[in-house]
Amino acid sequence: MLFSLFLLTSSVENQPLMISNFTCGVNQTYSWFIFDCVDCGTEDNYTYPCVPECESPNELIGTICVNSTEFAELKANVTTNTSKNFRFYNLVNQTENKAFQTSYNNNTYNKLVESITVLNYQSKAPQQREFLANVCAANHFSLKSQACTLATSFADIMTAKQYDYNFWPKNDLFLTYINRDDNEIFKENIILSKFSAGRIINITFARYSFDGEFLGFKVLELDTERCRHKQETENIWRKFGSNYYSSCAINIYEEMNFTSNEFYDPFIQDNMVGSYPVLRPIPVLDMSFADESGNLTNLINNGTSNLYYARRFFLMDNSTTDDIIQYLVNFTLIFTTSSTKADNITTPKIIVRYKQFPRSILEASTPSYEKLKETTSQPAYEFNVVYSKDMKSFWDVAAIVFSMIFILGLFVFAYTAFVSIKKHGNGGFGLYLILTLLGNLLDQIGNIFVVMVYGYSIYYFFFFKLQSDLAVYLPYGEEFRFLIAFISTAFVFKALASIIKLLLVTGHQFFIIDWSQEDKNVDESKVWHRLLVANEFFKISTVRYYNMPFTIMIVVLLQVAIKLELFASPIPDTDLVFTGIYAMILQVGWLAIVFIALFVFELLFCKLYWLIFTSPFKKFTNICLSQNISVLITDSTVHGHYIHGLTKDTEKSMIELQLSASQRLNTKPAEQQNSQTQSFIMIDMKSNCFETYFEPELSRRIFDIYNSVSAQVGGSLFKQAAASLAQVCIGIYSDLNKFLQQFFTPGATNFKLELHYEIPVARRIFGMAPTITDSSILDKTSGEHYRFMLFYGLQVRLYFTYSLLFCIIDMFLKNPVVAGFIVLVVDYLVLKFVRFRCKQNLAKKSLLENRFLY
Repeated sequence: MLFSLFLLTSSVENQPLMISNFTCGVNQTYSWFIFDCVDCGTEDNYTYPCVPECESPNELIGTICVNSTEFAELKANVTTNTSKNFRFYNLVNQTENKAFQTSYNNNTYNKLVESITVLNYQSKAPQQREFLANVCAANHFSLKSQACTLATSFADIMTAKQYDYNFWPKNDLFLTYINRDDNEIFKENIILSKFSAGRIINITFARYSFDGEFLGFKVLELDTERCRHKQETENIWRKFGSNYYSSCAINIYEEMNFTSNEFYDPFIQDNMVGSYPVLRPIPVLDMSFADESGNLTNLINNGTSNLYYARRFFLMDNSTTDDIIQYLVNFTLIFTTSSTKADNITTPKIIVRYKQFPRSILEASTPSYEKLKETTSQPAYEFNVVYSKDMKSFWDVAAIVFSMIFILGLFVFAYTAFVSIKKHGNGGFGLYLILTLLGNLLDQIGNIFVVMVYGYSIYYFFFFKLQSDLAVYLPYGEEFRFLIAFISTAFVFKALASIIKLLLVTGHQFFIIDWSQEDKNVDESKVWHRLLVANEFFKISTVRYYNMPFTIMIVVLLQVAIKLELFASPIPDTDLVFTGIYAMILQVGWLAIVFIALFVFELLFCKLYWLIFTSPFKKFTNICLSQNISVLITDSTVHGHYIHGLTKDTEKSMIELQLSASQRLNTKPAEQQNSQTQSFIMIDMKSNCFETYFEPELSRRIFDIYNSVSAQVGGSLFKQAAASLAQVCIGIYSDLNKFLQQFFTPGATNFKLELHYEIPVARRIFGMAPTITDSSILDKTSGEHYRFMLFYGLQVRLYFTYSLLFCIIDMFLKNPVVAGFIVLVVDYLVLKFVRFRCKQNLAKKSLLENRFLY
């Protein structure tokens, strides 16, 4: 569980104060019900006289004078009427979450009978009422408990409110909240003070003996000596805005021997009036409370508003019954900051959990207590302080942001779908276009969830760990229950989108246009330049910005070295104890930051390196030019990229070649420069690459020839060594080679071709394809633009898929080494598949030579 430490509070209207004034004046007495001094003998005082004196035959019973004979008769009558009805309820069956009953011991039963007898004389005798309240608390306020019924039945109907508190009866015992709705209880803003982070909180207990005697007030202190905590952590829990968790073993026999069986009403110190502290009542949620059917409704309905709150709790009860001993195992203070104002907290609450042992297990054979054996585990006691806030406004904003991101994602998909249809739809809705649209849809859905998961996680991580001033309050980490569902959904969609894109990228066709074949003086056995180009293409088929082994190594090292579970350490105080909580929301935020930072770093490094030493894609275009070979890469039947390598200067040096190409570019005929329809392709030394848009008829003819050639080659390519096929297959592909030469040959007039050296700004910015009528179009692009048709174009989608996979595995296994290993295995298989498909593609076109393949 993860709790935020950034707090905003709200102010409330002035209300009458409950002041713990312990010193009373002359003819005054201290009321145990309202914790204040009242005049002796006042009508609605209902407390004992200042100096109780009884005259014979009356005697003092508790705090009242009664006739001894009448009292004995009434007590006998009460005994007769209650002997079968008085039972101890809420013995908890931990397996079935049910409560059952047993009998009180003789001492408790006799006190109950005496208290009821006294209350028949004076309905608000304080000690007797408080005793019934204690027994009721020991019964965990069971609705079937007669003690609870009697503790409240002697009260008047609530027609007035004590100190203007909605649930405190006027001049009466405040034991339970009559309303079962959390909203009604906690919307009563009774706290006036401003609780900014760092303020010291004082929790005060009104103490009662088991017999019901009021023992005064006690400030809550935590005995950390036995828990072996450092001295400086003893009072961490008192500092508002700082979570505290304590867990230690307590010897139950030590508690029974040295700790009294007191009962407590908790209060929070709000402010001071003069020299007196103002105490506000704190609701108590007993997780062992049972309804009429014996169901532990507070435990079952925890997190809902249908809960039963009371005002009293105890540390240990070994006096009520001879059958069981029960003790407190968890005490949690919860502070909730207001959602409407900036400086106040709402009414805090306390959650208590108990554990019950049969006395036969704990007692020794002798009357004296002995220490527990190791086989009977010593109970663990936990003390927690939790800071909460009504985060409705936060989640409302989160829902709005999610809706906006979702709508934006749909717009992006609509845009990419329009661009794809414009680019590839000229040949009809084929399989490639359908898969492209499906892949884009899945990718955009995945992107929406990635942005939400990474965005919220990074936001949470940033403000949880890095803000020095309290600017933002964050919800519990456990409130991000959607995180697992969102990150799993993001991974599934991104993985499916990546698989589709991977199949499409590896299915692109690669055509070689060997211009040397038109020269009859060229020996056909000299196919080395074709193999060289094919080999270079094979090498760039898996080029990407990032190095996955390096990325995973850095991520794993950071994960192991930083010990992310310590990130849940409370802030803003750096001296607080580490909680050791495995904070999932922080983990995802941290991993998102690391993965994104590494991607940006590797991208910038690669860009800089390629700027200095030339990118492999640019090198490939230069090799094509030097080998007098052009390359056509098609992703669909009507779209592709063309790398023009035609030159008659293959025997010249590269310097002469560049000069020759530059001269041809600068001496282009004027009439051709002004023409929009031409087929003479000039070589620009900055770029000899073009994005091609085939008109449907030309596309059909190209792929008819290719399919015919593929049918001739058949499956025989995979039955022989690849190197022996080059000579055989070069003739088979000559028809396709000649057809493509005719299309790209200078001066050819058989095809209509528009060559665009300048692309309109709107098309360049939005990536729009031109409108194809009866002419094919070649758009001049940069020398590396074709890289997006290769594995390079998949790298971002795949990278975030890997990061999601790593996060999911590490979240559940809590082992970054295993997560990193699995990601590397997946990446290895992906690269293996890409290389296999590329080799297969080249083999079909007789472009493999073993000695050229690395």
